[in-house]
Amino acid sequence: MPMTHEPVQWLQRPEPPIPDIEPDPEPPDPDDVPPDMPEPYREPEGDPPGHAPPERDPPSPEPPVRAGLAGPVRARPRTKTEVLQ
Repeated sequence: MPMTHEPVQWLQRPEPPIPDIEPDPEPPDPDDVPPDMPEPYREPEGDPPGHAPPERDPPSPEPPVRAGLAGPVRARPRTKTEVLQ
Protein backbone atom coordinates (compact mmCIF):
# COMPACT_ATOMS: atom_id res chain seq x y z
CA MET A 1 0.00 0.00 0.00
CA PRO A 2 1.55 3.38 -0.96
CA MET A 3 2.33 5.93 1.73
CA THR A 4 -0.07 8.84 1.81
CA HIS A 5 0.92 12.22 3.18
CA GLU A 6 -1.46 14.70 4.64
CA PRO A 7 -2.06 17.43 2.05
CA VAL A 8 -1.91 20.13 4.75
CA GLN A 9 1.68 19.14 5.58
CA TRP A 10 2.77 19.54 1.95
CA LEU A 11 1.29 23.04 1.73
CA GLN A 12 3.18 24.43 4.73
CA ARG A 13 6.41 26.32 4.19
CA PRO A 14 9.41 25.50 6.37
CA GLU A 15 10.11 28.02 9.09
CA PRO A 16 12.84 30.52 8.16
CA PRO A 17 15.94 30.69 10.38
CA ILE A 18 15.73 33.11 13.28
CA PRO A 19 17.88 36.20 12.59
CA ASP A 20 20.28 37.59 15.17
CA ILE A 21 18.55 40.15 17.34
CA GLU A 22 21.67 42.15 18.17
CA PRO A 23 24.93 42.36 16.20
CA ASP A 24 28.16 41.27 17.85
CA PRO A 25 29.70 44.07 19.92
CA GLU A 26 32.77 45.80 18.56
CA PRO A 27 36.04 45.20 20.45
CA PRO A 28 36.87 48.09 22.78
CA ASP A 29 39.41 50.71 21.77
CA PRO A 30 42.73 50.44 23.68
CA ASP A 31 41.94 53.72 25.43
CA ASP A 32 38.60 52.35 26.68
CA VAL A 33 40.15 49.45 28.64
CA PRO A 34 40.17 50.17 32.38
CA PRO A 35 43.63 50.11 34.04
CA ASP A 36 42.76 47.14 36.29
CA MET A 37 41.91 44.75 33.43
CA PRO A 38 44.03 41.56 33.15
CA GLU A 39 46.86 41.26 30.60
CA PRO A 40 45.06 39.46 27.72
CA TYR A 41 42.86 42.52 27.27
CA ARG A 42 45.82 44.90 27.27
CA GLU A 43 48.25 43.07 24.95
CA PRO A 44 47.26 41.41 21.67
CA GLU A 45 48.06 37.74 21.16
CA GLY A 46 51.37 36.81 19.59
CA ASP A 47 54.78 38.39 19.71
CA PRO A 48 54.92 42.17 19.85
CA PRO A 49 56.20 43.82 16.66
CA GLY A 50 59.98 43.86 16.41
CA HIS A 51 60.51 41.00 18.87
CA ALA A 52 61.60 37.55 17.72
CA PRO A 53 59.92 34.47 19.18
CA PRO A 54 61.81 32.72 22.01
CA GLU A 55 64.59 30.35 20.98
CA ARG A 56 63.82 26.66 21.30
CA ASP A 57 66.25 23.81 21.90
CA PRO A 58 67.04 21.90 18.70
CA PRO A 59 65.64 18.37 18.53
CA SER A 60 67.94 15.66 19.87
CA PRO A 61 69.69 13.48 17.26
CA GLU A 62 68.72 10.29 19.11
CA PRO A 63 65.60 8.50 17.89
CA PRO A 64 62.86 7.92 20.47
CA VAL A 65 63.02 4.73 22.53
CA ARG A 66 60.29 2.35 21.48
CA ALA A 67 58.83 -0.59 23.37
CA GLY A 68 59.51 -4.08 22.13
CA LEU A 69 56.99 -6.29 20.41
CA ALA A 70 53.92 -7.25 22.39
CA GLY A 71 53.54 -10.80 23.62
CA PRO A 72 55.48 -13.20 25.81
CA VAL A 73 59.25 -13.32 25.56
CA ARG A 74 60.41 -16.69 24.33
CA ALA A 75 63.70 -18.16 25.46
CA ARG A 76 65.92 -19.83 22.91
CA PRO A 77 65.80 -23.62 23.00
CA ARG A 78 68.58 -25.30 24.97
CA THR A 79 71.09 -27.58 23.36
CA LYS A 80 71.68 -31.14 24.59
CA THR A 81 74.91 -30.17 26.31
CA GLU A 82 73.21 -27.31 28.18
CA VAL A 83 70.42 -29.63 29.38
CA LEU A 84 72.90 -32.22 30.70
CA GLN A 85 74.89 -29.71 32.76
